[in-house]
Amino acid sequence: MSTLRNALNAAVRSWRLRYNPAKHSVPPKPRAAERTCWTPEHAATFLRHGAGHNSDQLTDLFEVMLGTSMRRGEVLALHWFDVHVMDRKLYVRWTLAAIDNGEIHLRQPKTEASRAWISLFPRVMTALHRQAAIQMNAHPDGRLEGLVFAKPDGLPLRPQWVLDQVRKLTAELGLPRSGLHATQRPAS
Repeated sequence: MSTLRNALNAAVRSWRLRYNPAKHSVPPKPRAAERTCWTPEHAATFLRHGAGHNSDQLTDLFEVMLGTSMRRGEVLALHWFDVHVMDRKLYVRWTLAAIDNGEIHLRQPKTEASRAWISLFPRVMTALHRQAAIQMNAHPDGRLEGLVFAKPDGLPLRPQWVLDQVRKLTAELGLPRSGLHATQRPAS
């Protein structure tokens, strides 16, 4: 439909037609591909393979994404002051977005429901403890501040780079292409 509309628009611009009869037509939207969710076996395979081939930070990031169903931008924007280890919860307050794959911005989450407390499973707690130990060893004063998952200089990881790593690992393993947050969040 859009090809016909474009051809008729070209005919109007070249004075072959007075008006485009398809100007106000709305082409049907293509059906979105059905989303697939990973089985627990898929997730376990992904994490095992990631642990053997990626940095501890990336493996822990994947663990938190899978264990909380947080979106990539939400995990990348997670600050230590929003992680409540003693209560085994974290609060989703921000999301990280790259505008035109360039400048990185912290924003409020996509939906009001995304701004919520999330209970943490033991595996997620372990991943966060590993990240805390890494960052405490890197800071001379041994304090946790800033982003949970960041570059050594404290700057945020790029969302596209994380997505590329997920896609690369998924393809290597022959797993179905799926968003890591495509599951229900655990109850708070």
